[in-house]
Amino acid sequence: MRFAPLTILQLSAAFALFLGAFIGPHAVSDSHARGSMRTMAGRYSVTLLPIAGGYLVAHYLTLVLQGLVWLPPLIVDPLMSLAPQLDWIPIGLVWYLSVAAIVGDHIAGIGLADRRALRDAPSRVTLAGLPMVALMIGYTVLSLWIIAAPIVVKPGVVPSALMR
Repeated sequence: MRFAPLTILQLSAAFALFLGAFIGPHAVSDSHARGSMRTMAGRYSVTLLPIAGGYLVAHYLTLVLQGLVWLPPLIVDPLMSLAPQLDWIPIGLVWYLSVAAIVGDHIAGIGLADRRALRDAPSRVTLAGLPMVALMIGYTVLSLWIIAAPIVVKPGVVPSALMR
C-alpha cells in the first residue's frame, strides 16, 4: 500500500496533536518535579481504559446482538443453513447505545484523568487538564460524526466514495 504525501502529513499532524495534548499538562503542572514523562504516561494510561471499553461496545455491539440472536438456533441445530433474521432489532437503538457508550466512557476517562491530576498537581489542575479536555471533546465529536455517517446515506443510493 502506498501512502500519499498528504496522508503522511495528516497522520503526522494528528500524532503531534495527541503528543502535544499529552505533554502539555505535564509541562504546565507541578508534576514534572514528581517524575519523568514515562512515569506520568504510566499514571495517566489507566484513564484510557474506559474509552477503550466504550469503543469496544460501540464497534462490536451489533456483533454481540447478532451472536445472541443466532446462538439459540445454533444450539438446537448446529448445521442450520439459514441465518436468523435481525431486522426486528431497531437500528436506532443500536446507534443510541453506541453513542451512549462513546460519550459516557469519554466522560469517565476525563473524570479519571481529572482525579489523577488533582493528586499530582492540585494547584494547577484546571490549566493542566485543558489541552486534554479539548482533545477529548474533539475526539468525541469526531467519533460521533463517524458513527452518524452511515445514517445520512439514503437507501438505494451508492455513495460516491464507493464508486471509485
